[in-house]
Amino acid sequence: MAHWLALAGLVLNTVGAGLLLWYSPATRRFTKDGREAGTWVNNPTPEGLRGYRRQMLGFGFAIGSLIAGFFLQLLALLCP
Repeated sequence: MAHWLALAGLVLNTVGAGLLLWYSPATRRFTKDGREAGTWVNNPTPEGLRGYRRQMLGFGFAIGSLIAGFFLQLLALLCP
């Protein structure tokens, strides 16, 4: 039983790490002509807001996956 819990925790942690790699919390923003935006006060476009929501959703799933994987591996250590 503990073997399967540890394996499930490892899989969840791997998925969470991959999601964090893909949906990292720090992003670079670009202007309409392709240059990188260097200010924090740009007006958001609808496309940018959709991308931000998708990114924050992926980031939230990544953190949840890492927490669940940690507790599964902790439970695997406590199981005989």
